[in-house]
Amino acid sequence: MTSFYLFILHLSFFSLFLHCSPYNIIQGATHENPKAFYNCTRNTTSASYSVAYRSNVKTLLDWLSSNATNHDRFYNTTVPTGHTPNTAYGSFLCTRGFPKLCQQCVTQAAKLLSSLCTIAKEAIIWYEVCYVRYSDRSFFSAVEESPRLSFMNDHDYKGPVERFNAIVWDMLNDLRNEAASASDKCADKSVNITDNQKSYGSVWCLPYLSKDKCRWCLSEAIANNPNGCCTGKSGATVIFPSCGIKYELYPFLSVHSSSMSPPPLLNPPPFASPG
Repeated sequence: MTSFYLFILHLSFFSLFLHCSPYNIIQGATHENPKAFYNCTRNTTSASYSVAYRSNVKTLLDWLSSNATNHDRFYNTTVPTGHTPNTAYGSFLCTRGFPKLCQQCVTQAAKLLSSLCTIAKEAIIWYEVCYVRYSDRSFFSAVEESPRLSFMNDHDYKGPVERFNAIVWDMLNDLRNEAASASDKCADKSVNITDNQKSYGSVWCLPYLSKDKCRWCLSEAIANNPNGCCTGKSGATVIFPSCGIKYELYPFLSVHSSSMSPPPLLNPPPFASPG
């Protein structure tokens, strides 16, 4: 059975959240600014790992870095361009709201994957600003729900919980329909909880997913909200490789608030051994 590990490197992004992923989580680094979650899947022994595939992965990550700009949020490619046993498939996606950090984030993420997942057939890394992935199989048009990250805010909603749950549920489903029909497969909005309180929501799919596949992926993400959707916690996040959802009682994207400052991108910290 294939095993994998998710390493916690970005606690600041989810500082208010309880981690609810069903997967084995190992802390891989401690630092004042831990940075990301990453996952090396289907590791092989160094003796059986294809040198040709590893070379293609290195070229692929270099291509992803060189094609990352602060104007294009998404890019996917294969190395080599045809389908061969050693073909590497890869993509990146940058978060809306932090366009000036996209290029720097993808470059750092590619370097991190190259150094950490040296014998993995596929790997994925999530930063707050971007997400980078490679695999030995084509995943561009597939809906994939694993590996996943899920969090819920540690704070309970203070007020009529059933009404709050219903409003959040409707907001997420409205966002799902809006994102599925959008050209960039993203949607953000806020809704009134009370006269003085809003809930902020954001959902996204990878841009190459069809409308139906995006709706399906987001429906699964909404259903997989920690402990079921909208249980009275003030916020939650669910991230699949193909889509993601998040809602909070505060603006967490620049599209929600013009006063937000971008998260820091510092050099990756040293890493501890697994286990």
